[in-house]
Amino acid sequence: GRLGIAYRMLGQAEPAIDHLQQSLEIAQRYKDQRQESINLANLGIAHRLAGDLEKTISYLERALVMARKREDKRGEAINLGNIGDAYREMNDVDQAISYYQQALSLARSTRDRRGEGINLGRLGEAYRHQNRYEMATEHLSRALDIARGTADKRGEAINLGRIGDTFRDMENYPQAIDHHQ
Repeated sequence: GRLGIAYRMLGQAEPAIDHLQQSLEIAQRYKDQRQESINLANLGIAHRLAGDLEKTISYLERALVMARKREDKRGEAINLGNIGDAYREMNDVDQAISYYQQALSLARSTRDRRGEGINLGRLGEAYRHQNRYEMATEHLSRALDIARGTADKRGEAINLGRIGDTFRDMENYPQAIDHHQ
């Protein structure tokens, strides 16, 4: 599994999928449901890297079912968010928003501030793609506040960029520049 994740992180989808599939089969053979769920999720993400969004959703939905069965709320929220990402890439933004809202609700219920920030950012980006700029800036600003409050520099940079992109789309170039600097 770890080798598959390493290949995925390097952007090499094919060897990632091969190694993750092997790891999945081992987890299934030993009836290790936690590891099976993790491998299913990672296979979904690897297929996203390969551009096969239907397989992405299929693997992530299987991982989601297992997370729910195991009452793994964090895993459930992560899978919901990743499924939302796949739908957003397929330009089914309404479906993506539905998954992001579910992931956000779970993150809040488990007091997962990082997960809350990630999903607020995802929602903001989805609203931007729908030209719902007020909703986008509202969600992105809340995501930025959480990133700053948790010393998440990467999250802070991502959300500043997304807010800048939103202002650019609104043709508010001074605000866009301020957020991109």
